[in-house]
Amino acid sequence: MATKYHSESLDIALSYANSSILEERKKGEKILRTASCLALGTKNTIPVRTWFISHTDALMKMISSEKDSSLLWGYIYMLQSFCCRYIHKAQLVKNSEDFMRSEATIYFEEQAILLVNRLTTSDDRKVLQAVGSFLWVYKDNRAWDIFIKVLSKKKDKLTLSHITIAISALYDDIIKTQQNAGELISKSQVQELIDIFLIIGPKSSMPLTCAESVAQLSEVVKLIK
Repeated sequence: MATKYHSESLDIALSYANSSILEERKKGEKILRTASCLALGTKNTIPVRTWFISHTDALMKMISSEKDSSLLWGYIYMLQSFCCRYIHKAQLVKNSEDFMRSEATIYFEEQAILLVNRLTTSDDRKVLQAVGSFLWVYKDNRAWDIFIKVLSKKKDKLTLSHITIAISALYDDIIKTQQNAGELISKSQVQELIDIFLIIGPKSSMPLTCAESVAQLSEVVKLIK
């Protein structure tokens, strides 16, 4: 039976997420992360966004206390998804102007950013992968240093997929807007990424995608002033 995303089911998910039992925490994380990824404009939209915003402190406290890297990975993506969908794209939902400007919504986003910033010093590459993706949503060029660090140890398909998607987004942003690429990424960061992909790409599970990233980065570096 499909989960119904209303305040009661999300309350239960949060209680699971705070459990001392790992399997229950996994169940809670999956429900919360899925809720943050739901399509806007459905019957779930208002209940989900209302619940998340009204539980800001409880969510941030729960995530901050989590030590399991896989669950932290999921929670960072949960925050990223919620901020992208329910805040940045909130205008796609009717009468959302007040929600976007509300102190509670601004507070949620501020707290999410603060939490992720604290995790930039993590030694866990899985956690850092998610941190880099979150930072890139906000065009924070620290994301590239984090991605470079991640690729020094972690080269699985999921990691490569997330990082190459970020590179494609960078390329599209720069080509479409013709803005100075140096505002988003430095020459040294570009060159490090190119060097890494030239080495790992041919041996990876995504050689063509890695080659495309090299080509995109080669174009980006030409636009750095």
